[in-house]
Amino acid sequence: MRVKRESGFTLVELLVVVLMIGILGALIVPKYASQPEKARASVAQADLKAIKAALEINKVEHPADGFPATDKVKTVLVEYGIDWTEDGDGIKDPWDKPYKYYVNTTKDRFVVASTGSDWYVTEKKDPLTGTFGSLIDGWTGSSESYVKTAAPAGSGS
Repeated sequence: MRVKRESGFTLVELLVVVLMIGILGALIVPKYASQPEKARASVAQADLKAIKAALEINKVEHPADGFPATDKVKTVLVEYGIDWTEDGDGIKDPWDKPYKYYVNTTKDRFVVASTGSDWYVTEKKDPLTGTFGSLIDGWTGSSESYVKTAAPAGSGS
């Protein structure tokens, strides 16, 4: 007498397939989960480079003025087609936060930054470690602008 066997998979076969899919998922998902963050960082870097280029072109065209003061940066950037506003209504980084502009009092150095998930600035490709203030020692905050402060007497700097 022949035993009639039903077609289909056994429970063990199904468990092995589910286990293999789980292992593949655990290996692949983390690799691709970070891609949106990398894309945002790339967009922020491109925006920062465009803003930096506009500010540097303006300095070449108006060398006596140096880089614009924080209250004049909007006027300069709008001339170059960048919708900059200090209150965040204009250009924003990919994390929906306004870009920040910092200039020293002699107007010969500036930093444009994205506060995104980490700090991204024009001078560095990777996120900054630590606080933003460590990037430019001696700069202190005044609202959204940063101005260079004199070193304390006797500090040796």
